[in-house]
Amino acid sequence: LKDLAYFLCSSCAADDDALVDLYFTKLLSKLDDPPSREDLSLALELAYCDYLRFMSGWGTWGSDISIRVKKTMDRIDGGKDLGSEKSYREALLNLNTTQCL
Repeated sequence: LKDLAYFLCSSCAADDDALVDLYFTKLLSKLDDPPSREDLSLALELAYCDYLRFMSGWGTWGSDISIRVKKTMDRIDGGKDLGSEKSYREALLNLNTTQCL
């Protein structure tokens, strides 16, 4: 869902729920075995994190998603540095989808 996150952050409002709903509705209608809405929402939140990580090297423009990303990261790491990429990977694998909604 990086394409959606990048589009919303650079061209629209990242919190435009109507666009997200439309995207998810169209996507789910095209898939034989669609993921849950909760899984899609988590993937979008993680895509926002990736977008901010990417843009932080250049300076950001468009929608300010820093507060949204901080909330997602706090849900992943409890607000503390986990110390390694491996620890973050494990935290992501153990993440309950409803924690990022």
